[in-house]
This record gives sequence, C-alpha cells and structure tokens, in this order.
Amino acid sequence: MKVSSFKSAPSQRSWRPLFISASVLAILASSNAGAQQAPGDSDMLEEIVVTARQRSENLQDTPFSMVAVTGDKLQAQNVVSTMDLDNKVPGLVLRPDNTRPQPFIGIRGVGDISRNPGIDNRTGMYLDGAPLGRSSSINYPIFDIESVEVLRGPQGTLFGNNSLTGVIAIQSQKPGFQDSSRTTVSTGERNLFAGSGYVNKAVTDDLAVRLTAAGRSQDGYYKNAYDGSTAGGGTNYAGRLQVRYVPTSDTTIDFSADGVRAKDEILLGVGKFSTGPMAGMADYTFNTNVRPFRDRTIWGLGLNVEQTLPEDFVLTSISSYRRSRDSFNYDGDGSPSSLINVGFRYADWALSQELRIASPKNPLYDYVVGAFYYHQNPSEVQTVRFGSDYPVVPVRGAIIGGTGVVATDQTALFAHGTLRPAEWLALDAGLRYQRTTKSADKVQDNTAILLGYPAMKAHFGLSDPTLNPMASVTVKPTSDISVYALYSTGDRAGGFNMDVVKTLSGVTFDAESVVNYEAGLKTELFNRRLRLNLAAYRQRFKDFQQAQNIIDPNPPAGTLPTVINVITNAARVRSQGIEADFDASLLPGLRLSGGVGLNHAYFRSFPNGGGPGVDYTGSPLVEAPRFQASLALDYRHQVTEDFDGRISLTATNRSKVYSQPGSTVAPFNDGRYLQDGYTSVGMRLALERRDDGLELALWVRNLTDERHADGASPVAAGYLFKGLNEPRTVGVDLTLRL
Repeated sequence: MKVSSFKSAPSQRSWRPLFISASVLAILASSNAGAQQAPGDSDMLEEIVVTARQRSENLQDTPFSMVAVTGDKLQAQNVVSTMDLDNKVPGLVLRPDNTRPQPFIGIRGVGDISRNPGIDNRTGMYLDGAPLGRSSSINYPIFDIESVEVLRGPQGTLFGNNSLTGVIAIQSQKPGFQDSSRTTVSTGERNLFAGSGYVNKAVTDDLAVRLTAAGRSQDGYYKNAYDGSTAGGGTNYAGRLQVRYVPTSDTTIDFSADGVRAKDEILLGVGKFSTGPMAGMADYTFNTNVRPFRDRTIWGLGLNVEQTLPEDFVLTSISSYRRSRDSFNYDGDGSPSSLINVGFRYADWALSQELRIASPKNPLYDYVVGAFYYHQNPSEVQTVRFGSDYPVVPVRGAIIGGTGVVATDQTALFAHGTLRPAEWLALDAGLRYQRTTKSADKVQDNTAILLGYPAMKAHFGLSDPTLNPMASVTVKPTSDISVYALYSTGDRAGGFNMDVVKTLSGVTFDAESVVNYEAGLKTELFNRRLRLNLAAYRQRFKDFQQAQNIIDPNPPAGTLPTVINVITNAARVRSQGIEADFDASLLPGLRLSGGVGLNHAYFRSFPNGGGPGVDYTGSPLVEAPRFQASLALDYRHQVTEDFDGRISLTATNRSKVYSQPGSTVAPFNDGRYLQDGYTSVGMRLALERRDDGLELALWVRNLTDERHADGASPVAAGYLFKGLNEPRTVGVDLTLRL
C-alpha cells in the first residue's frame, strides 16, 4: 500500500544547501564587518546571560550545548506558544496536540508524550525555575517572556531524573520599579482575533506589581462534510500576576499566579486516511459524526526568594504548586457512522520545593549545593463508547472504561562546583542523589471483557534510587574561544501503564538511564560580530521506555480492530550527532542567526519491539529528524525622522520522521507512519513610531503555503490517518507601548 505524501516544491533536499550556504555567508560577512569597523561599534553582539547552572553567567561559559532566545526575538519570529519553538532551535522538537493526544516534546531525536499518568517526561520544561508539569501543560502561551533557554543533553545533576534529553527553561518578565505598559491587538485570516498586554506598576519604593494577559481565537482550517463544522481552531485565554518585594538590598521576594484556559477543535482522527471507509478524503476535509475537541485548564502559584547571606553567599528558595485538567474526545472510526467514540479525562496536581546555596564567585572556584522535593498526582479516566452501527450487536451501546491514579514522590540532594586552577582552565563536577517512589491504582471495567480485555483492579508500587554524576573540562586558549569535553548522565524512574491493557504483565516497566559524551567549541569572533558554537555528542540509553500505539493483532471474532497503548523497555538506544548555532552582526541593524543539527537516533537493540519475532533493531526513533536547520534574518532601519522599520524572516527545515517505532520494519515499512520533511517560512514587517511606541506589523505564517503531514497514527478502530499542517495565514498586529 502506498500512502500519498503532501510535499510541495521545492524539495526538502534542495533547501538544505541554502541553509548551510547562508550559515557560511554569515561567517564571511561577519569577518568582513569586523575587519572594516573599529572596536566598540554599536553593532557588536550583546552578551547573553543565562541561568542554566543555577547562577547567572555568560552563555559562552557554559560547558554544554545550549541556546537562549530573547523575548524580542520570540516576538520577531511570531512565537505565541511553546509549540511555535518547534525546529527554531536545531535538535528541539515540539509537535502540537492537534493530531496527538497531548504534545510531543523531544531533544536530539529522543522524546515522548507523558499523556499516560504512569510515565514521566524525558524533557523538563520549567517556568521561572519550577517544573511546569506533564505533557498536558507543555502547550503554554508565550507572552511577556524575557527569554527561553534550551539546554541540550542530560541535565540530571541539576534538574533531576525527568530531564534525560534536556531542559526548556522559560523566564518571564519580572516586575520593575518603573511604570510601563504595552497592549497588542491582532487580527487575521480565519476570523483570528488576539490580544496581549501588560501593566507594570511600582506601588512603593520596594513593591512592584506586573499584570499580564493574553487571549486568542481563530476558526479551524479543516471542514467537516458531515455538518459543516470546522477543526483546527480554538480559543484560549491566559494571565499572570507577579509581585516583587525588595525589603532590603539583600532580599528579593517574587510571588506569581498564572493560569491558562483553552478550548480547541483538535484534528485527532481527522485527516488523510490510508485505510478504512474514509480513505481518499480531500485535503483539509473530514467526515465524522463526532466533533473532536479538547478542553484544558492550567494554573499555578509560585514563590521565589533570593537572600544574600554574609560573605556574599546566596540562598535561593523556589516553591511551586500547579494543577491541570485536560479532556478530549474524538471519533474513533473517523467516519460518519456511529461506531466508536473515544474520550479521555486527565487531572494532575504537583508541589515542588527547591532550596540551594550558591557560593560567591571568585577566580579560583564556585559551587552550588541544594535539596529538592517534588510530589505529583496524575490521574486519567478512559472511556470507549460503541455506537448503534457497531457490527457486533451485543457490543452496541457498551462503554469500556478504565481509571488510573499515580502518586509520585521525589527527594534529591545535589551539588555542582567549578574549579579554575589556571585562567585558561575550568574543571566542573556535579552529583545528584535522588529517590523516586510511586504508587498506582488501576481499574478496568467488567465491560472490557466484551473485546477480550480482562477486568482488573490492582495496586502497584516501586522505589527507584538514582545517582547522577557529571564532569567537564573547559580550556580557553583565548578569551573568545573555549573548548570543552563533557560527561553527563540522567535517569527516569520505572512506571505503570494506566491505559487499558490486555494482560496484567503489561502494566509495569523498568527505569531507564542515559550516558552522554559531548565535546564542543564556543567562539566569539571578529570583534564579537560572530558567535559560533559547535557540539558533537553521543548518547547511550539503557532500558529505553518505549510507548507505542499498536493495532490489536487478536481481536475477538467479528469485532473491528482496536488500538492499544503498549509500554515496554527497549534494551538499548543510541542518539548521536552534531549541532552548530550562530549569531552574526552583518551590518549596523542587520542580524542573521540560526543553526544546523544532524542527528541519528535509533534502536540499537529492540529484538521483540513489535511483538514476538518482530525486530525493531536499527529502526529510527519516533519524531527524530536526521536534519534540522533554522535561519532568522532581522533588519532594523530608520525609515524617517519619526519612524523605524523592521523586517524579520524566519525559515526552518526538517527532514522526514516517523510517528511510530518500527515504521521502517515490515509490515510497517509502507509509509503509513511517515511524515515527509518540509520547510516553513515566516515573515514579519513592522513600522514603529519612535516617540510613543506605536507599532504596526504585518505577519505571515507558512509563507510558501507548504503542506505536509503533521501527525500520523491509527485511530481507535485501527484505521490510519495523517493530519495536515496549518495553511498560510496572514495577520496584522497593532502595538502601543507606554
């Protein structure tokens, strides 16, 4: 069976030389600019300060691969949610929850979805130093943000056992002691209406408040032939209240409360079907008697305290409480017939507390020691309803359901230090001890017997202690060049499959671990007009936890095939590759930045990955592109005495990926789970009046109207579908700053 693809010209391979050539030209142009202009010119690259090692430092001093994106650059690239970061940082993959049960997040070819309450994230996402939560919270609006830091590779020493592949750290804008405000309204195609803004107020000399809000509503781009409804759109609102209290010069207290409310018309089970009664549907068209939807609520409270102690030691406390609810419903047969209707309801609450002490930084050494506690309590209710058209009469009207509740506690002690025996040499070492305990209660209803699933009521528990060391050596032959070698580790605790399962033995799975070997070069060249960072890595995973949706090979006679979620441990996985990031100042006001990533992530050993006798060894991991690249061109220029203009162009490229493991192994090597590679181009043109901060901007998403599969999966009835990406969208922003 051949599955149709949705590539548009030019081909993906023809774009790749363009990305690589542009990167080389940026280097050459920066060298020419540095040669012609005197030191101290205003177009030198600014220093980027990050907090990746729990203290403020220059990006170029961190001995691992990372990228920091400022709030200004996020706006120029029209980033309005974390999903828009996909591919903008090579190695980072964030796939939307439109065509998936929840968002996929991964770094360096390794990622997952923690929809199932019994499995944890591999990539940590943090908001102002605190864990943001599970997959249901990852699709988070980007508004009033200072920066986003992407740390590649295991961060187990400082961030714990849910950061095997890396960390995404979001830093919000903090209240300041100067009054200011900003309001932006947006409109665009498909009845887009959006708005965002903030008000910052200095209440007293030591108390400041910042209130931020954002909202967005847009119609969908898929049309339902059944009733004329749409899918792919939605409405969301978000807000954040922050209070900063500085009673003395040694004490800073930050309180925050944030929330998100979102209702989306999802594309799960909607799209180009390759099997089943709806095979051959036209692009952006579907025909179902059930309208797919998602309803999410996320909110949290945070309290961060920073106290300078005698001799300039700094004590930091980060406290957080977060809750989320996520429910979705979709047509399990993808047709107008009343066959199968699938629904999930999730709830999660989490409490975290971190305490750490950082030594004063001196030329010889510095260190951080701390303790961390985390409790989370995710749960799910899963229901499958069988309609009046189901072929087996006794099953019609039946509801098969299951519930799962997991309680997780993590306690940890960690330490990290840097020794500088010479001005050109830095030695880093760190260690984290963590214990994770889990208990779970699982119920499968008696009605599950109708489809060959056992009724079940069981309790499970585990305790996993882990020890994560790291070490690195950094050599600086000059003040602008550093070379490092890194060894780092990470762990993820075992868990339990809380979905409906066929056997009791299919519930539990073991812990996984990773070891990372990395070497890198960080440079600032041509009088700091070019920042070029390179890294090469090899990551080895042991007992890799693999979740996959498989079509039940042995359904009861006369019933439709059904999809079940299976979680097993693959023996070994390897991820290896090269990353390059650059930022170049070509001319006054003209910047070119971006990066290229080459990665090979595959199962090194998974002999029965597809069942007895079906060997997945050598098969690529899911959502793991071999090639990723991004380019961002930004040009600012004074147009008149009163107006400044700004042009921003962004292009990203990604090679083909597969949405299920074993997609290159018979009988799945027919392209059913293939998502073709693509190039996406965005543009923003802005005109700002200098005296009052009034700005008018025209923006375009998917400028070339590229079409590609944005998700590929079987639905509950076992039919295979591919959902398409969002078509070209044009809009306008009007911003007023005071």
